[in-house]
Amino acid sequence: ILVKGSKGTVYWDYQNRLIITDREGNKETLAFSQEDLIRNMYINLIEAINGRSPLYSPIDACRSFVLSANGAFESSGATHPVPDSAIVRQTENQTTATYIKDVEAIFEKAVNSGKLFSELNLPWAVKTKPFAMEGYKRFRMFRPS
Repeated sequence: ILVKGSKGTVYWDYQNRLIITDREGNKETLAFSQEDLIRNMYINLIEAINGRSPLYSPIDACRSFVLSANGAFESSGATHPVPDSAIVRQTENQTTATYIKDVEAIFEKAVNSGKLFSELNLPWAVKTKPFAMEGYKRFRMFRPS
């Protein structure tokens, strides 16, 4: 997760390190112990179901995330195919995993440049149209033609 602000940036990675960089380029790295995030998520859910603790991320706190995802789909108008030339398929743990080639580098470039995939001129990225989310109440993936 990368957060950019007027006084610098904060980057938090999956190794549970926090890298704080001020606007002069000075860095401070804080390392925390590893955590099993999936296990913690399920424990939190069970604790919340049993009334022993609140959810880390309750449904009402997820509205902005869900609206962003729905708005991205709505502005695109549909799902779009990714050509086979941009796909990697490989066996992992007795199943087939499917990835976009160089996806980690693509994400890093998008984040660091503040651009959408479609602004990076990727052959599979589709430019979308603005979609107003004011008064948005319902996601409909399938619409009558």
